[in-house]
Amino acid sequence: FYIDVGKSPAAARAVEPALRYARETKDRDSEAEAIRLEASLMCLVGKNEQSLDLCEKAIALCGDSRNGRYQRALSLNSRGTTLCNMGKLKEAIESYAEALVIYRLLKMARQEARALNNMGVVFASMGEYEEALAHYKSSLKLDQKLGDRASIGFKLGNIGQTYSDLGDLARGEKYLRKALHLAIELEDPSAQTDAEISLGQLYLQQKRIPKCLKFLEKGLHSANANRDRFQEIRALIYLAFAKIEAGHPADGALELAESATQLAHQMPMAIGEIYGHAAQAVALGRLERGPEAIEKARRAVELQKSSQQPEGAEQVLHIYATTCERFGKIEEAKKALESARKTILEKAQRIKDTELKKHFLSGNIPVAILADLKRLSV
Repeated sequence: FYIDVGKSPAAARAVEPALRYARETKDRDSEAEAIRLEASLMCLVGKNEQSLDLCEKAIALCGDSRNGRYQRALSLNSRGTTLCNMGKLKEAIESYAEALVIYRLLKMARQEARALNNMGVVFASMGEYEEALAHYKSSLKLDQKLGDRASIGFKLGNIGQTYSDLGDLARGEKYLRKALHLAIELEDPSAQTDAEISLGQLYLQQKRIPKCLKFLEKGLHSANANRDRFQEIRALIYLAFAKIEAGHPADGALELAESATQLAHQMPMAIGEIYGHAAQAVALGRLERGPEAIEKARRAVELQKSSQQPEGAEQVLHIYATTCERFGKIEEAKKALESARKTILEKAQRIKDTELKKHFLSGNIPVAILADLKRLSV
């Protein structure tokens, strides 16, 4: 329960005796359950390597009984979440898919809904937005059928985040507002933190900076209180971007971005490290520290290319291009913009829905990339 609602200090106090008692019973499935819970806790507090190792140990203990299969599915689900945070998306999908098969075999609809939602998260990270929406909505229907209001908030938030990523900001805000309202009503700090940070990102896209700062600061406070490292890194990165956009001193934004990058590297969390370097590049550019800004932006692009995570690739390339142009590296800027244009077109090609494709191509970043490329090519 404490893990599900993001209260890691309380969860930590329960995990150790749970594991001790489970081992005393000499029941392998019970021990697997306790180890899996410890793995989930390690993931929550940002210790992904330890989490992954614990997941493998839990899976190895699971037997062939109904409970053993159930514990295997739960451990596979935890493994998938950790792999997703680490940017190992193909392996994450495999873990979630195996868990989904087991849940369906055991006729466990609530857990099936959770696995579908988690697969949606990975598809969104891979830039497969329509596939992500299909999984989220299937998951949401199961929750609604079961009357599981406690899980609905996260699904609404994920749907809202995906519409925002697609550039449909009005629909994105509608879902995120519903998610936040439900999270507050149910006193679910984990879902509330997620919705607050996602709304902050959305308002940043809309250039509604005061609202953006308000929600990101709320989200950061909640993430810190619950020691939710993943959400803390998200909030720090977008606060850095927002403070620069608001005209605040760039050295403050740089400190936020540096902190986020360091935390992401320690987890490890691939997307956090990529965006952390990109945010540092923007802040260093404002401070007129050209060589450092270019190096940070280049590092973000390199990490993006080496990861399985195309999420935000066009934005990272655009940051690199604008940084290069600002400090006189025009040819490098052109190459980055060409790569960004190619990324946009590849993503757009995978979007079958005409309206969604139109929203995506008319979003702030695609429009800015195409305009900058046209201007530099004259």
